[in-house]
Amino acid sequence: MIDDKNSRSILLDPANLESPEPAIAGIQKKWPFLVEDEARTPRALLGYESLQEGMRHVGFLRTFIRRLWVGEEAAVKTLGEILLCTTYPGGLVSVDWKRRALTYSPHTTLHGVLYYLLEGSDRAKVCVNPDCKRPCFIGKRPNERYCSDRCFRATQRRSTPRITVPNAACCFGV
Repeated sequence: MIDDKNSRSILLDPANLESPEPAIAGIQKKWPFLVEDEARTPRALLGYESLQEGMRHVGFLRTFIRRLWVGEEAAVKTLGEILLCTTYPGGLVSVDWKRRALTYSPHTTLHGVLYYLLEGSDRAKVCVNPDCKRPCFIGKRPNERYCSDRCFRATQRRSTPRITVPNAACCFGV
């Protein structure tokens, strides 16, 4: 299974694409399984008929992950359909009697990554800096508002009024 750091990157790379077509090739090269998993994803979920065959899946992911990021109800319902897909032998959800729990066993990397997003959905945030180049981020805490210190400082500089004193020396007795 893929680790948390890679899961974050696999989610954030498509979610923060400016426009799908130019950057899709780079994502396909970095995460080739996204195209391989396309064959396992129900056709009704893909969309993006205007994109080339191999690019549809990444284009779908970009839009789908962004919709999940903000908790759109229809996207959450679709996530449930993807994660609980019953077409896999043995299923994806099983009962662990000793732990008294349901266990999720993803059959594709994409299932694992989407499940990772579900588990951390309270930390999936959009940076409040309007000029942020990568606004989708996964925070360390649920109350984070900025993706980085740089975005925080940029927003603070913009909102802090500059006070100019014509002759500061006379006011401070210097």
